[in-house]
Amino acid sequence: NFWGALSPDEYYARSEDYVELVQRKRVGVWNVPYISQAYVIRGDTLRMELPQRDVFSGSDTDPDMAFCKSFRDKGIFLHLSNQHEFGRLLATSRYDTEHLHPDLWQIFDNPVDWKEQYIHENYSRALEGEGIVEQPCPDVYWFPLLSEQMCDELVAEMEHYGQWSGGRHEARAVMNFVVRYRPDEQPSLRPHHDSSTFTLNVALNHKGLDYEGGGCRFLRYDCVISSPRKGWALLHPGRLTHYHEGLPTTWGTRYIMVSFVDP
Repeated sequence: NFWGALSPDEYYARSEDYVELVQRKRVGVWNVPYISQAYVIRGDTLRMELPQRDVFSGSDTDPDMAFCKSFRDKGIFLHLSNQHEFGRLLATSRYDTEHLHPDLWQIFDNPVDWKEQYIHENYSRALEGEGIVEQPCPDVYWFPLLSEQMCDELVAEMEHYGQWSGGRHEARAVMNFVVRYRPDEQPSLRPHHDSSTFTLNVALNHKGLDYEGGGCRFLRYDCVISSPRKGWALLHPGRLTHYHEGLPTTWGTRYIMVSFVDP
């Protein structure tokens, strides 16, 4: 982080071009009064110009401000460069290590990294209408949504939790949930209407590798999607028209993520 100007009372302030610099609409090297969190300093500058060990203290301000003041008092310039992409600093204050895969919960704290890890590489193409969205059944749309890593970690997180509702009606997760199908447990799902305006159904593992059977049949159209693709989402109307069933899983374990959407 940085401030590019000083206020009339000599406190740090945002410069008028702060956002342009952050978004790299203006590129260059800038002399600024304050830099925090990450900086590169020549070793001889520290040894020759700032040999004292209290560069982060000595004032009533926080350590970063004291550090920058120490440099300014010595006439040493602080420079900001946005000529190259050096990476990102992660926000870690709310990182909960009690989860098996804590990164799953970082969608709001570190959205760019979350998207790179967990969203399918072709999802943006689907949004841009590049022909990647398929329609295997009437009003049923099929497109890439989640990455392999997201699917694997979500399944691992569910199994790590170690409790499944068994399809009982007292389950607390009623709008967004993961379903597990096994031949000796819950192999299929009888015909039903979803309690939604529309439904998002994402396959979380591979047919032929992790399980056999399975799939979804829309009874009104007698249309079957027998080979769901891992990470791809089926989007279809819910309670109004698309009466459907989950076909029997005959071997292995099948996982899907379901989201009921009522805009």
